[in-house]
Amino acid sequence: MDYKILKLLEEANAIAINYENKEKESGQRFNLFSILDRETDEVKTHSSLIAELLNPQGSHGQGYDFLEFFVEVLEKNQRNSISCKAQIPRKTELKNLQVYVERNVGKFRGSKCRLDILLSNNKWQVCIENKFNAKQGELQLERYFDYLGEDNARQTLLIYLTKTNKESDEYKSEELKNGTDFFWITYEKDILEWLDKCIEKCEQIPILKESLTQYSNLLKQETNQTINREMKNEMQQAVLKYGLKGALEIKNVYEDTLTSVSEKLKESVKNKLKTKYSLQDNEILHFHENGIAALTKPFSSLFLKVKNTTFGIEPFYYGKSLFENSLFIGKVNLEPKSEAEKSKYANDVWYVDSREIIYSQERFFEILDEYGKNENQEQITNKIVEKIIEYIDRSEK
Repeated sequence: MDYKILKLLEEANAIAINYENKEKESGQRFNLFSILDRETDEVKTHSSLIAELLNPQGSHGQGYDFLEFFVEVLEKNQRNSISCKAQIPRKTELKNLQVYVERNVGKFRGSKCRLDILLSNNKWQVCIENKFNAKQGELQLERYFDYLGEDNARQTLLIYLTKTNKESDEYKSEELKNGTDFFWITYEKDILEWLDKCIEKCEQIPILKESLTQYSNLLKQETNQTINREMKNEMQQAVLKYGLKGALEIKNVYEDTLTSVSEKLKESVKNKLKTKYSLQDNEILHFHENGIAALTKPFSSLFLKVKNTTFGIEPFYYGKSLFENSLFIGKVNLEPKSEAEKSKYANDVWYVDSREIIYSQERFFEILDEYGKNENQEQITNKIVEKIIEYIDRSEK
């Protein structure tokens, strides 16, 4: 092996170990949400926790403080945006507020409408549409806007909450305009800023402070704002020190190795699922192209038919995901029958609203690392299969 490549590997490994030890010493790696496998659960983790903090009657016992901090973040966001004209409630207008999670408000535009978070009193209705990982459903924001528009007695505000600003490139609407019809905020910036205010307020309340800190650390991890950013800078300096050529050689070997490990894990999961559901080969599909099922090429996805429903799990090839680079599951339409379906799913076979994260990007990488070292392979496969079965069982109810 080239001397420079060897030195680069040694230095990169030393940097990684150093930052891993820093995370252990700071306790940053310990996170209850991750341990309980709830870091990406949009409803039970993020919507429920945010709603509880916004609720003046919430178990936090801080009355209107957290709610007022949230309004302050919205006001700051508005001041810093030339285009934002959406009206924001004043703190004094939020008395006697009721807070709801997953509020069913009937049908709009032919579809059931369930509001993620609804704040309501006799002066205001504020709806927060929460998209932590999932993409926006068809006309979903428009349906919520329609619901609020029916209320002529109160002022209304529609807030669109996404993980980062990247989602703004994906959302397209011919009807609604950001800053006028709805107010766009992110976990990456606004929610973390709000949590900082809440944590500061709870300096003398250890249990509440530590709970909020755990959640803040989770969001930093999910939005790539952890200690890893410093580590990457040191890694880049090491690459420049020993040369890009050696780094490219490592990159090529790394990608081949990762693909090999991913393929083995996919095959292991596939075989477990075949046994569980007594599937034939024609019910395990490996590739999709233009919305039509095919069996001719290997692919990072795994599709299976259970009780006439097709489910997809992808990507076993790490980093190839269209969904936050995570391992996820959802329902798919591989064989559209009508012209409308063919048009709708020509480029994306997924039923968008059905997709759920199995493992976030960071956790999935850790799992592949363990699997490649022949550590806990059986347990890893069983855990993934268990999550898939749980999702299928819920979908069939």
